Amino acid sequence: MILRYSSASGKEFEQYSNLKTFGNARGQTAAHVLIHPTESIVNFLKGKEKPFAKNSTVTVQNKLYVAITRARYSVAFIVDDKYFARDLWQPPKEDYFFKIL
Repeated sequence: MILRYSSASGKEFEQYSNLKTFGNARGQTAAHVLIHPTESIVNFLKGKEKPFAKNSTVTVQNKLYVAITRARYSVAFIVDDKYFARDLWQPPKEDYFFKIL
Protein backbone atom coordinates (compact mmCIF):
# COMPACT_ATOMS: atom_id res chain seq x y z
CA MET A 1 0.00 0.00 0.00
CA ILE A 2 1.30 3.45 -0.91
CA LEU A 3 -0.15 6.31 1.12
CA ARG A 4 -0.16 10.04 0.49
CA TYR A 5 -1.59 12.87 2.57
CA SER A 6 -4.18 13.94 0.00
CA SER A 7 -5.06 13.45 -3.65
CA ALA A 8 -3.19 16.69 -4.38
CA SER A 9 0.11 15.19 -3.19
CA GLY A 10 2.17 12.29 -4.49
CA LYS A 11 0.94 12.68 -8.07
CA GLU A 12 3.96 10.73 -9.34
CA PHE A 13 2.55 7.57 -7.74
CA GLU A 14 -0.86 7.65 -9.45
CA GLN A 15 0.18 4.82 -11.77
CA TYR A 16 0.01 2.36 -8.86
CA SER A 17 -3.31 0.68 -8.11
CA ASN A 18 -2.57 0.44 -4.39
CA LEU A 19 -2.22 4.22 -3.92
CA LYS A 20 -4.53 5.70 -1.30
CA THR A 21 -4.81 8.86 0.75
CA PHE A 22 -4.24 8.68 4.50
CA GLY A 23 -7.97 9.13 5.08
CA ASN A 24 -9.08 6.56 2.50
CA ALA A 25 -6.82 3.96 4.10
CA ARG A 26 -8.59 4.17 7.46
CA GLY A 27 -9.73 0.70 8.52
CA GLN A 28 -7.49 -1.10 6.00
CA THR A 29 -4.21 -2.91 6.57
CA ALA A 30 -1.33 -4.10 4.43
CA ALA A 31 1.78 -6.11 5.17
CA HIS A 32 4.04 -3.25 4.08
CA VAL A 33 3.26 0.44 3.71
CA LEU A 34 5.11 3.20 1.86
CA ILE A 35 4.27 6.73 2.98
CA HIS A 36 4.79 9.80 0.82
CA PRO A 37 5.08 12.47 3.54
CA THR A 38 4.25 16.16 3.42
CA GLU A 39 6.95 18.71 4.16
CA SER A 40 5.76 19.02 7.76
CA ILE A 41 5.96 15.24 8.24
CA VAL A 42 9.50 15.25 6.81
CA ASN A 43 10.37 18.00 9.32
CA PHE A 44 8.88 15.84 12.08
CA LEU A 45 11.03 12.89 10.96
CA LYS A 46 14.06 15.19 11.07
CA GLY A 47 13.27 16.01 14.69
CA LYS A 48 12.47 19.68 14.14
CA GLU A 49 11.14 21.41 17.26
CA LYS A 50 7.85 22.62 15.72
CA PRO A 51 7.36 20.69 12.49
CA PHE A 52 3.62 21.23 12.11
CA ALA A 53 1.76 24.47 11.41
CA LYS A 54 -0.03 25.65 14.53
CA ASN A 55 -3.50 25.44 12.99
CA SER A 56 -3.07 21.93 11.52
CA THR A 57 -1.07 20.11 14.19
CA VAL A 58 -3.78 17.72 15.39
CA THR A 59 -5.11 16.95 11.90
CA VAL A 60 -1.69 16.14 10.44
CA GLN A 61 -0.66 14.08 13.46
CA ASN A 62 -3.90 12.10 13.41
CA LYS A 63 -3.57 11.39 9.68
CA LEU A 64 0.06 10.35 10.15
CA TYR A 65 -1.01 7.98 12.94
CA VAL A 66 -3.62 6.42 10.63
CA ALA A 67 -1.01 6.02 7.87
CA ILE A 68 1.61 4.40 10.10
CA THR A 69 -0.82 2.01 11.76
CA ARG A 70 -2.03 0.54 8.44
CA ALA A 71 1.09 -1.66 8.27
CA ARG A 72 1.24 -5.11 9.81
CA TYR A 73 5.00 -5.56 9.36
CA SER A 74 6.85 -2.53 8.01
CA VAL A 75 6.54 1.16 7.22
CA ALA A 76 8.88 3.20 5.03
CA PHE A 77 8.84 6.86 4.09
CA ILE A 78 9.52 7.96 0.51
CA VAL A 79 11.84 10.95 0.86
CA ASP A 80 14.21 12.72 -1.46
CA ASP A 81 16.27 14.54 1.13
CA LYS A 82 20.01 14.23 1.70
CA TYR A 83 19.44 14.57 5.44
CA PHE A 84 18.26 10.97 5.62
CA ALA A 85 21.12 9.48 3.59
CA ARG A 86 23.32 9.51 6.68
CA ASP A 87 20.69 8.12 9.03
CA LEU A 88 19.83 4.89 7.27
CA TRP A 89 19.73 1.92 9.61
CA GLN A 90 22.49 -0.58 9.11
CA PRO A 91 22.59 -4.00 10.73
CA PRO A 92 25.38 -4.39 13.28
CA LYS A 93 28.56 -6.07 12.18
CA GLU A 94 28.77 -9.78 12.86
CA ASP A 95 31.33 -9.41 15.64
CA TYR A 96 28.89 -7.19 17.57
CA PHE A 97 26.83 -10.23 18.54
CA PHE A 98 29.86 -12.06 19.87
CA LYS A 99 30.77 -9.12 22.11
CA ILE A 100 27.40 -9.10 23.84
CA LEU A 101 27.28 -12.87 24.47
